[in-house]
Amino acid sequence: MRWMRRKPPVSASTPRKLSRLWLHIGLEKTGSTSVLETLRASGDRLGALGLDVPRGPHDQRSLAHVFRSRPMVEMMGLKDVDGPEAQARYRAGLATRFAERLAAGAADEALVSDEMLAALTLPEAQAMAAYLEPLAREVRVIAYVRAPLDAAVSLSQQLIKTGHELYSDMARRPAYRPVRPRLEVFRAAFGAENVAVRCYARSELVGGSIQTDLLHAIGHAHLADHLDLRNANESVTLQGALVKSAMSRMSERPIREHAFLGRIAGHRFTLPASALEAAADRLRPDRAWLETTFGLSFADRAPPPMPAPDTLASAEVLASMQTARARVPRALRPTFDAAVAKLGSGDDWAAYA
Repeated sequence: MRWMRRKPPVSASTPRKLSRLWLHIGLEKTGSTSVLETLRASGDRLGALGLDVPRGPHDQRSLAHVFRSRPMVEMMGLKDVDGPEAQARYRAGLATRFAERLAAGAADEALVSDEMLAALTLPEAQAMAAYLEPLAREVRVIAYVRAPLDAAVSLSQQLIKTGHELYSDMARRPAYRPVRPRLEVFRAAFGAENVAVRCYARSELVGGSIQTDLLHAIGHAHLADHLDLRNANESVTLQGALVKSAMSRMSERPIREHAFLGRIAGHRFTLPASALEAAADRLRPDRAWLETTFGLSFADRAPPPMPAPDTLASAEVLASMQTARARVPRALRPTFDAAVAKLGSGDDWAAYA
């Protein structure tokens, strides 16, 4: 929508202006969902203690949808929001409610964590900056990044787990979404001096979690003890990823269900060494920019070697498959059983998946 790029979607008038608003840009595979769910559970408590966590009708994801050229209405269960006029009304309503919620808070600072902000284009981010200008005297942006190769392995695992990719495809070319273009959008829209980037690695995080580290980074470390910590998007084993990939290959439709995968024992997820070496070369420019621009120092975890195919189906792994089967939707159990049978055959299963 062109009008969204020319002016803020609501009036600049508001009875209250925050001293500082923090925007947490939730880049993928950096614990963003865990942050969002923790803030959702802890928001009222944090607000009473000096840090407002504004929540809209669809939680904190509302802010990004105000400025996206097309809101992700399917994800939010709003499939009826279709057409330019309906989308414009929908975004304007979200913008109004967000501003009202921000003005209604008792704290002088606020934190918004939004996984969808990283998808904004420069014109959309500039429109958001103009919208926020009358709501807060300062707007600061903070983001976390993983070591690029570690991010590629983790993202590849996530795409397999959620049924978007096959293991064989990720083994040829691991998935990676360059960070630099997306961070450059916010440096241009809000000023480079207002964008902070931190390393997402357990050894680097204050308190060992992104939730506590985030509060430390924005000057509210004293609130860490008041968090109701929530964790999401747990990793799966190599065997779990291979089972899901085989199920996806066998199915005529994408299989998004994946809760059962967490019950499958096995090796830590990995990709072939040749794919990781090629990926490291491809990711080098992004890594160099992050290190130079933000002074980050990445320590890549050495991915484990690929296990031999005949070691994939140990007695422990096969027993865990039966436990996992109880959580597989009934309609998918024949596909699950076929995938497990293939795993137990001793073939070059990784290539098959």
